[in-house]
Amino acid sequence: MDAPDTSRPAIEAFCKVVCGFVRFWPDHAAITAELTAHLEDHRDALLDLHPDLTPEEAEEAAVQAMGDPEALGRALNDSHSPRFGWFQILFRVSVRTSLVLLLLFCFMPMGFDALATLRNPPLYNDGTNAIIEAYDQTEILADYHPEDAVCYLDHYTFTVERVLVTPRPHTFTGEPTLWVSILLKAVNLDPRLRLPRVYNWLWTEDDLGNRYPGMYQYKTAQVLYDLYPEQAPTPQLCNTMGGPSLITPFVTYYDLNVMDVDPDATRLTLRFDRYGSAQLSFPLSLKGGVENG
Repeated sequence: MDAPDTSRPAIEAFCKVVCGFVRFWPDHAAITAELTAHLEDHRDALLDLHPDLTPEEAEEAAVQAMGDPEALGRALNDSHSPRFGWFQILFRVSVRTSLVLLLLFCFMPMGFDALATLRNPPLYNDGTNAIIEAYDQTEILADYHPEDAVCYLDHYTFTVERVLVTPRPHTFTGEPTLWVSILLKAVNLDPRLRLPRVYNWLWTEDDLGNRYPGMYQYKTAQVLYDLYPEQAPTPQLCNTMGGPSLITPFVTYYDLNVMDVDPDATRLTLRFDRYGSAQLSFPLSLKGGVENG
C-alpha cells in the first residue's frame, strides 16, 4: 500500500508569500507553523464534508478561503514589529546571560581550585590555624567519621564529617589536655541561603560537666562582667573556635577546634542554642568511633 501523499504545495506557497511581507524574519517559522496548522485543519474538514474532493482540491479551497496573502502578510507585519521582536530576543539573551554570570559569581568566592576540593573536602584548616599543627607529627588518640551526627536547622542539614582527638598541653598551665578538631558540613538546596553563620555561636560541653564556650558566648559573658562585675561570673575563655574553610552555593564546611578539654572526659557535645533552645546538638565520642583511625 502506498504511503499517503503529505505534500502541501499550495499551503507552502501561501505561507511563503505571507512571510515575504513580514520584515521580522525570526518569526517566519512560527507564522508558517501556525498558518499551516490552520490550513491543514480546514483542508481536512473540507475532505470530511466533501469526500469527492481530492486533497489537492481541498487544499486549494482552504488557501482561497484565507484570502489575499499579501493583505494577510502586511497585517502580520504590523503585529510582528522588528523593534519589539528584537527587544524580546535581546531581553531573553540578557536574562540567560545574567543567570550564567550569577552562577559564576556564586562559585567565584571559592575559586576554581575549590571546585575540585568538593570531592576531597578540607580537613581542619590546619594550613592557616596555628593551633592545629601538622597531624603527622602529633599522636592521634581518635580519628573517625560519626555515623549518625545529623541535625536540621531551618533550610540546612548539618552533619559532622570527621572528629580528630589529639593530646596537647594546656594553653596556660601546660597540663595534659585533649584538643578536638571537628569538621562540620552544612548543606542547603537554595543557593541564595549560602553560608549559615552559626560558627561563632557554637560551643561544647563534655560528659563531666565542663563547658567550652564559643566566641560569642565569651563576648556576651565579658560584656555582662564589665557591666556588673560584682554579680556576673568571670567569663571563661573561648575554647571552641573556628570558621568556614570551604564555601560553595550549596555546601559549606567548617573547621572547628575545641581546646583544653579535660583528659578524663569520654564524650563531647557540640551545641548551637543562640535562641534559647538547642537548635543543633551533636554528641561525639572522644575515644573513637566505628571508623576510628
